[in-house]
Amino acid sequence: MLACLAGSMREADADRRGREDTRAVEGKRRTGFQNHIEGCLTEIATAKAFRWYWHPKIGEISKGDVRDIEVRSQQHAGHNHVVLKNDPDDKPVVSIVPKGGKSSIGKYILRGWIFGHEGKVEEYHQVYLRLIGKSTLKGYLIPASKLRAMSTLRGWRENPARFNQPADAEERETENQ
Repeated sequence: MLACLAGSMREADADRRGREDTRAVEGKRRTGFQNHIEGCLTEIATAKAFRWYWHPKIGEISKGDVRDIEVRSQQHAGHNHVVLKNDPDDKPVVSIVPKGGKSSIGKYILRGWIFGHEGKVEEYHQVYLRLIGKSTLKGYLIPASKLRAMSTLRGWRENPARFNQPADAEERETENQ
């Protein structure tokens, strides 16, 4: 219920401010409302997994999704993790997928995380999405094997200087109720 309300408020705020929907790709059936609501669901799941408070941040698009981390969801576990060109270089970007490998509400797996700068390298496939409108958004597709273990994210918040090398990915399940 909270995710639905917050996602709807985010979409209304974006529409009021004239912001382009950066997740609505031409030819796809998803709407801004769907994207914002699912975004809220995955942010709540991430916060819940770490027992962190989740703030919906209506109209605050540059302050991190959960605390100071970015959350990226994929519809299937087989999809690569996405780091966007405008993601902060020094902040974590978390990968989360619906449990069972299909779009579902309530149960998610946190696959791993990576710093923004680690994902913005030429070795990863670069993608250009033709968005509804005229602009394009550049991102990088990161294989799940290159993600750090979710268990290390709390340690990063306590001592960021400790993290120099990526760790093996580890899945952590969480459930929204």
